[in-house]
Formats: sequence, structure tokens, C-alpha cells
Amino acid sequence: ELMYNKRENRLGLGLVTGTHMRELIEKIKEISKPFAKEALGPEIPDTAGKLSLKSRLFRKNFDGTDAANTIVRLLAEIEESCAVCSRMEYTMDRYLDVIMYLWSKEEKFRTAFEEKKGFCLVHLKQMVIAAGKYLSPKECNKFISLLMARQVENMERIERELDWFTKKFDYRNADAPYGSSKDALPRSIQKLKGYCVFK
Repeated sequence: ELMYNKRENRLGLGLVTGTHMRELIEKIKEISKPFAKEALGPEIPDTAGKLSLKSRLFRKNFDGTDAANTIVRLLAEIEESCAVCSRMEYTMDRYLDVIMYLWSKEEKFRTAFEEKKGFCLVHLKQMVIAAGKYLSPKECNKFISLLMARQVENMERIERELDWFTKKFDYRNADAPYGSSKDALPRSIQKLKGYCVFK
């Protein structure tokens, strides 16, 4: 809804939605097989003369409770999921796998990685999870130790810059230079929440 209302890249949205619909149709067809007409037995019409879905699923002489529960579970998963998010999570997991592999095998990568300024908290959590998933216990402990030391160091740096940014609002500091603190507020927000588009 949000992507549609923004009126940006409707072709891309249409393509993603179409692919998602095709996948869902196949899943729904598969889980609907137990409810084929021959499996239902005699029909119990509703007030309009048609067999209601509720009566098909839950009437006492139909042994479809497991199948109905499967459908409900699938529909709940669909309702609580997002095709774009699922694909992004899968791709991100692949990236994390590669990062852990390179960190454990390539000295140049490890050096470059350790020189970075840390991560937003969202990606920090993902890095810690990936370390436990893809590294040996010994490598995992070393990786997390280094990762957290760099993270704290850089968060403290940004917090100092943010502190100076707020002190610049005091009339006594009006003429003092901003230094690196002029954009400390958006950088702090990004460090806490991840990528943001600021207007």
C-alpha cells in the first residue's frame, strides 16, 4: 500500500507483486488438495443454496481438521510476511555468510573490516547472529570481541559529537566551530536504527 501510494516505480512493484502472487497461488493450490470436491462428501448448503466454506471446513463428518489448520497456518504466515522483506532477509543472510567466510580466511579483509566505524544496531545484531551461525566457537568469540570493541568506540565518538551538537545551541557556544558534529544527529539516528532518508 505504501509503495503504491508513493507512485514511484509502479512497474517494479507490479513485477514483484506478480511473482509473489504466482508463488502464493501454487502454495494455496497445494494445501487445498485435501479439499477437492470428491473429498468433501455430501454437500450441506448454506442459506443461499451453496456450500459455505465454514461448513466445508468444520462440519463434523469432514475429517479435514489437519488440512484446515495447515491452510490457517499458511494464511497467517502470508499475512505476517512480506515478499520483499523475505527476499532481502535471504540475500542479507548470504552476505553475512560471505562476510564471516572472508573474515575467517582473508587477512586483508579482516584488516579492512576492523578499520570500519561499526554498524547500526540492526546490522550489529545480524553480525553477532551470523558469527554464531557461521564461525567456529573460537573464531566467534574473537570476532564478537573485536566487533563490540569497535562498535563501542565508534558509538562513544558519535555520542561525543552529538553532545557538542546539542551544546552548540547554548548562546555561549554560538561562535565555537561545529567540527565534525554538524551532522551528528542524523548519524546518531542511523547508528541506532539503520539507514534512514532524511528530508
